[in-house]
Amino acid sequence: MRRYWIPSSALQDSQVVLEDDVFHHICNVCRQGEGNKFEVICQNKAFFVEIVELKKKQAVAKILEERQIPQLPKPHIHLALSLPKFQTVDRVVEKMVELGVSEVHLFSSDFSFLKPKAGELDKKQKRWQKIIQGATQQTGRGEMMKLTEVTPLRVLLETHFPDPGKWPLLAYEGEGGEKISTQLASAPEGIEEVWIFVGSEGGFSPKDLEIFRDYNLLPVSLGDQVLRVETACVTLVGILKYSLGQL
Repeated sequence: MRRYWIPSSALQDSQVVLEDDVFHHICNVCRQGEGNKFEVICQNKAFFVEIVELKKKQAVAKILEERQIPQLPKPHIHLALSLPKFQTVDRVVEKMVELGVSEVHLFSSDFSFLKPKAGELDKKQKRWQKIIQGATQQTGRGEMMKLTEVTPLRVLLETHFPDPGKWPLLAYEGEGGEKISTQLASAPEGIEEVWIFVGSEGGFSPKDLEIFRDYNLLPVSLGDQVLRVETACVTLVGILKYSLGQL
């Protein structure tokens, strides 16, 4: 069944009014017309609808059924990613939506791959939001994954740590990292969020590691092989979800 994300403003009593970009995507691009039935997602609910009226720039769909979509299980998983190549962000963002990550935090560190020009990230943010929306529709999750603007590493850590409700893990490809399986075996109880920090293509510098130590973030290892950024993100989140009983 086709499934589409709609803004809350589209819900009007017992019907859904499709306009602007949503109308263009559903009715023009996907060729949905009068009599067609599909699901729309909004506010952690899925609505099974049928288009009953189609105009040039607007469509009205009658709500036939409604169901509640389960919320993401706790603890929520947050991925903090040092800005890599833009194409890598594309792939990571899509996979994190599919895996049920609550939020992705982009940050800048010594080896971040790019130093974007003014306005360049605004354009990329719009692209990434479209990727998030498309992946949300495909997976059927009830809420959009959040994606933050790029923040300096220290600012990100100052904003969120220390916090007893948040448990941070630092993925590090160098020596000295404890096995992630060992860390997960001693996971604290009652946490609301698990954060995993992943470096860009260049990894983390000694200066970055000193900043992490200031906030008591110690490195964990995924083994001897160095993984690509997107491989590390998918692997880590998969391990976390299994360890937390979410798979």
